[in-house]
Amino acid sequence: SEEDIKVDKDNLIIVSPEDDVAIRGAYYSQYLDLNVGILYYIRDFDKTYNGKNPIVDIGFSGEIKPGQNVILVVDMISDNETIVEYTTKLKEYGAGKIYVFATFGLFDETVDEFDKAYSNGLINKIFCTSLTYVNREAEIREWYEEVQMEKPLAYMIDSLNHNSSIEKFIEPKEKINALLKRYNKK
Repeated sequence: SEEDIKVDKDNLIIVSPEDDVAIRGAYYSQYLDLNVGILYYIRDFDKTYNGKNPIVDIGFSGEIKPGQNVILVVDMISDNETIVEYTTKLKEYGAGKIYVFATFGLFDETVDEFDKAYSNGLINKIFCTSLTYVNREAEIREWYEEVQMEKPLAYMIDSLNHNSSIEKFIEPKEKINALLKRYNKK
């Protein structure tokens, strides 16, 4: 369960793809004082599958210690192919439990592949914000967890309406540190 995850460099690493999400992964790793890894991929631009160029290879820059748990940070989950390929590659590099953090979990395709990935130990949990519609088939799965964002977003909008700073929402270091302190006391 998530209760047995230790938030330290020996037990947890932040990984993200090589696009703009890598910046967010580095941001998380800085606040959590964790190492960061980058997934990079090569696509075959001569072929198209479901409107996309297929990934022909995925590499990893960083170090995953055997059994080390991974937080995989992605922008969006629209199909199941990319996440399953990422988690498969991370397992090849020795990853323990894998938790996917996604801003937008659209799940445009069937969730059957995620069910298989979960039952095969490729994915332990997928956390998605409540900032977009989520396919009902994903919402009811054991591997899915929604992160409620309505309240923080409302506070941010209210602050803007009152010409107040939103820095505390953009730079939540104190809140993260307080959460980690409570978590580590368990």
